[in-house]
Amino acid sequence: MSKIVIFSTIILLTLSGCISFYHDDRKKGIGVEIGSAHDVFFGSVQLQDTSYPNLVINGKAKFDNVSITETLIINGALSATKSKIGTMLVNGKADLQQTTITGISTINGYVHAQDSIFLDRISVRSKRITLSGSTIKAITVKKPSKSEPVEQIIELRNTKIDGNILFEGGNGKVLLKGNSKIIGKIDGGVIEKF
Repeated sequence: MSKIVIFSTIILLTLSGCISFYHDDRKKGIGVEIGSAHDVFFGSVQLQDTSYPNLVINGKAKFDNVSITETLIINGALSATKSKIGTMLVNGKADLQQTTITGISTINGYVHAQDSIFLDRISVRSKRITLSGSTIKAITVKKPSKSEPVEQIIELRNTKIDGNILFEGGNGKVLLKGNSKIIGKIDGGVIEKF
């Protein structure tokens, strides 16, 4: 019954002009435009040299020189190079290269960031986070969804953390490599230097 209601709602919104479906070969995905402020894509999406105020992708996303000025939501894996993103939510792994995140970030999956900047705090639910040549304001590592204790590791390679690191599960480890620095304190974890 609920599928019929959802489908009927989409049809009504489409007929009223509030929502439109399109297929754009340049963006390689099927999109849904909701009003004028949001773009929604389904499936694997590749974006290059473009910008959006708000973007939702239900599938895998690959960005090259993309700007999201306000909010990005991805339900799938994200690979971003030379991009600038406002507030970000990724339900999947995130691989960031030379990317700047200006707002709060939430990532539910493995994170690898290289030569990237997080101007606001980042919240991650993962067993491992790898940061190379990056700058982060602060990190919260969310408690694992499983009840048994799981060691969670942040590996820092020539990376600076301007604030605190919090391991909510209380079983965290920070591996400091190269010239990595943590300006704040670590709560729920220990440091190992290499």
